[in-house]
Amino acid sequence: MHIVGKAWAYYQEFGMRQLMRRIQHCETFAVFTKTLVTKQAEQVYPDVDFRVAVAADERLLKGHTLLWEESQGLPGASSRLKAGDLAVLGVASGDPTEVLYISWVTREDKLFCMCADSSESVPQACSRRIWVPAQHRRRRLAERGLLFAENAAFDAGVRRLWAFALRDNEASIRLHEKLGYRQTGFLRIGRRLGKRIAQMQRSGTRHWQDLRAEPARGVPQ
Repeated sequence: MHIVGKAWAYYQEFGMRQLMRRIQHCETFAVFTKTLVTKQAEQVYPDVDFRVAVAADERLLKGHTLLWEESQGLPGASSRLKAGDLAVLGVASGDPTEVLYISWVTREDKLFCMCADSSESVPQACSRRIWVPAQHRRRRLAERGLLFAENAAFDAGVRRLWAFALRDNEASIRLHEKLGYRQTGFLRIGRRLGKRIAQMQRSGTRHWQDLRAEPARGVPQ
């Protein structure tokens, strides 16, 4: 009866659609990895300047990260720089306040912590949350920014980079394939009958392997 009462209260506050999403909702991600063997030649572009964000950039990051979160339905996610994280900014040449690109390299991503093998000695991290404002897309900003992020990760000691793209996000999948990322399978996470699930389907198999629904720690740094 306690569960029924909670469900009824949730229905009254948020409606049936959100209640069903809470009870049963899954998302599937394509899982990619790339081994960083060497640092790539750094490029200078006439339209955009890429750099690793510092603490003074937090206000700039926060405003644009909130826009990303709203577009992805993720209100309340942290936009603060954390120890070990790299935030990559791409700003318009001549106007450092006009943000054209943001992405993050982190070891704290939930999907990454579920999939990465903590027994491996190779330093690993995850590239995530690539964002380009809608009015600046189709300028190869995501491709150029991700290449810069790879170099920044290499400088930080990372030798294997992970990435996750929603299964129906064809643009993101094409981007990672173009830059040499290898798809290792699919990750399915969500809820079924209110219970958290996390399952991995590795490339070349049909079987879905159950993973820890709560991320593990201890990924090689």
